[in-house]
Amino acid sequence: MLTNDIKTRIKRLSKELSEGLLEREDAIKICLLSALAGENIFILGAPGIAKSLIARRLADAFKDVTHFEYLMTRFSTPEEIFGPLSIDALKNEGKYIRLTEGYLPKAEIVFLDEIWKSGNAILNTLLTVINEHKFRNGDKEITIPMRTLITASNELPEANSGLEALYDRMLVRLWLDPIKSKNNFQKMLQGTSQLNKVSEELKISLEEYENWQKQIDDVTISDEVFDDLYKLKSELAEINNITSNKKEDASELDNKQKIKTIQNNDQLYISDRRWKKAFHFLKACAFFNGRKKVEKIDLLLLKDCLWHDVHSRYHVNNKLNNYATQNLYKQNIVMGKLAQITTKCHKLSAEILHDIGIKVRTNNIHIPLITSQYHIDKHLYEMDFSKKSQTLVFLDECHLNPENLEDITLSATIETHNLKKWLKHGGEVYIRLDKGPLIQLNLALDSDNYLIAKEPNGKIIQLTLQKKSTIPSWQKDKWKHAVSEIENDLEEIRNQIKKIEENLKLNESHIFLNEETLVTIADSIHKLQTNEQLALKRLNELTDKLHQIADDLTVVEKH
Repeated sequence: MLTNDIKTRIKRLSKELSEGLLEREDAIKICLLSALAGENIFILGAPGIAKSLIARRLADAFKDVTHFEYLMTRFSTPEEIFGPLSIDALKNEGKYIRLTEGYLPKAEIVFLDEIWKSGNAILNTLLTVINEHKFRNGDKEITIPMRTLITASNELPEANSGLEALYDRMLVRLWLDPIKSKNNFQKMLQGTSQLNKVSEELKISLEEYENWQKQIDDVTISDEVFDDLYKLKSELAEINNITSNKKEDASELDNKQKIKTIQNNDQLYISDRRWKKAFHFLKACAFFNGRKKVEKIDLLLLKDCLWHDVHSRYHVNNKLNNYATQNLYKQNIVMGKLAQITTKCHKLSAEILHDIGIKVRTNNIHIPLITSQYHIDKHLYEMDFSKKSQTLVFLDECHLNPENLEDITLSATIETHNLKKWLKHGGEVYIRLDKGPLIQLNLALDSDNYLIAKEPNGKIIQLTLQKKSTIPSWQKDKWKHAVSEIENDLEEIRNQIKKIEENLKLNESHIFLNEETLVTIADSIHKLQTNEQLALKRLNELTDKLHQIADDLTVVEKH
């Protein structure tokens, strides 16, 4: 069967398995992948939230499969799990041989509820069964057919309980909550949700299962994806650092003590064995998604593989959420480039301000008969105070037109006599917006002695009086070149965002990712698009500004 056929089949199988299981679709997906990968599962949740039902549905995914399940108690005995002793064998041969038919040693899918209540005799045997897939029955060691072990509890194993080794071998760890949706809660109460029978043609045979295991082993990982995986491992390892003010230096402890210290420190400990199993899990994910390589998006499934308690679950989810929204498609790099666009626009605005703007000096000296508050050197800035009005250029986005607040104010004029009045007294002045009404504006100076104004909403905006009536062509060319560079950078970013969108679209059919994760990624891309539009808006404003300045000034060639 071709890989794409397998993907379609597994997707349909997952859907049929989850029909009727309210708000358990994501759990079914991950449990199915775990079973297909031959990995074990631990389900954490309060009683009565369909943990056992998930295990039974998982058994329905396979043809002619033997399913064994048991509710463990502190009084459970090995006979209840591994089969009773044969009286005949004990009586006639003096051998302790168990009758395993119908018990765990003969089952392909095993579910043990309230696993941590088991006694040591059961747990020790279970550890051997998981490790080696072998079961010693009398003087013979038999191979057991178990494909996956599903365990469940409403609590985590206690520290120093001796259960760490068994817990570590349960790769997938699912946290289940009670039903949240109002509609689903109503369906559950009314019993309107029925479990359907799984189509026979979708069920997986033993031959297919064994063949797929070989093909999973052939799945590879690229250097780029491995680098992301290793970076994630390193970041998670930082959480696991044992601080000297809380615990004894781990370097001074032997290995056994060191492991106990880590496990009791409410920190994230991930064994090498767990990483190896997790990698195999990722390869299975890639295979059943019709691929021969692990992709970056597959790494997001590690959120159900690497935690061991509430504390570590928070850190793992946080790290992988950051990865999904920042590093998966290098969104953080694109966002940084967009920030650079804005910086370049501001820098060019500052250059324009320096090239055409006027600095207004504050008169701090107190000389009789000189009462003006500000002073402009008319000769330095080639200003003609005999003109009826002077041109003001706004370098920040602002919406000053009360008749249409959608309009962006690019320029305005101020009558020369009003400018002189402001120079003398400061405060508010009347200006006429470009092709607009007369408005009142409060002018002041910034720290560099350039003009600023305050909008009615309190926003501070940068503006300037034009200091020249002419401008050399090289200066205009310099501005145009800077704008062209910004436009090229923005176009490159736009192409990168488009490629990110295409990559996400390709992965929207990912079998095992939940809808919430895909929405989170989509939101991060939408944020890029929003910031790209803001950067484009800022660039367009700057371009409009340059056109306005070019229209107002006479461009002269340098001789």
